[in-house]
Amino acid sequence: MDRRSSQAPERGAPLSARDATLPGAAHTRVEAIPAARPSRRLSMSRREALWFYIFLSPWLVGLALFTAWPILSSFYFSFTNYRLLGLETHFLGLRNYYLIFTRDPVFWEAVRVTITYAAVSVPLVLTLSLVAALLVNTGVRGVGLFRTLFFIPSQIPGFVMVLVFSVIFEPRYGLLNQALELIGIQGPAWFQNPDWQLPSLIMISSWGFGGGMVIFLAGLQDVPQSLYEAATIDGATAWQRFRRITLPLISPVMFFNVVMGFIGGLQVFQQGYALNSLGGHGLMINFWVVYIFNIAFSSPYRMGYAAALSVLLMALIALITAAIALLGRRLVFYQA
Repeated sequence: MDRRSSQAPERGAPLSARDATLPGAAHTRVEAIPAARPSRRLSMSRREALWFYIFLSPWLVGLALFTAWPILSSFYFSFTNYRLLGLETHFLGLRNYYLIFTRDPVFWEAVRVTITYAAVSVPLVLTLSLVAALLVNTGVRGVGLFRTLFFIPSQIPGFVMVLVFSVIFEPRYGLLNQALELIGIQGPAWFQNPDWQLPSLIMISSWGFGGGMVIFLAGLQDVPQSLYEAATIDGATAWQRFRRITLPLISPVMFFNVVMGFIGGLQVFQQGYALNSLGGHGLMINFWVVYIFNIAFSSPYRMGYAAALSVLLMALIALITAAIALLGRRLVFYQA
């Protein structure tokens, strides 16, 4: 027998410098390391999962009570004649939906007004948000003040905004028409003219660009400056840098703003309700959610019919969101 092999250390014993050169020494050392206990590792994983669900439970309870339950209840009541007071609830099947599509001209007016509002106001607000973000995305001294001034109007509730602009849009003494008279333009009646009510509300919506501006600003500040420097060295103009670098890299942010903008635009309520609350002079506009509110909480309190209107609105929002998501697969660029 080889003398060196006969002097190999015992299994589990520490290796000396001389023993480490012996054949089989590395194998002996690996076997000496005790294996981790799988049961202890599994118990730690279960404990972490338990604490995860404990901390998540308040949100889950809120989601179930204030989101999932109202959606399921609305879906159920849309097939009934449910009312807040009196009249026993009966199952009607698809009767509410049949009446909406065949016997309700006000519904189609609400659809037209709501879709027109969203289709015009959302691109307008997005454009203003992006322009404002580009303007304040600088290191100029005092730029923080301008960011704050641009953001503040977006925090004013829509109801208050309409009340304020009802003074500005006053036909005879309003600030806007007086300013137009200085340049020789006769301003319209704005809110008092049914043809100008929707354009007036779209103009008011443009003041809420501050929220989108903040999101765009975060995306702009995430674009590497080295790309702009390299493009400038190659002779790219400002427009080329914006088109080839800025727009692709902020496309995920733009996608988010577009989706949230259309969801909010289709659910507009405060502006229409505030205009209707002013009363007189034909101040009446029917947005989809305003119509749902009037059906549900005005006599005879047709909650089942209003629930059917809500389900249709939810279906339209889901359809538009899905269409934007499919389009985003081709246009949105995600960095690796």
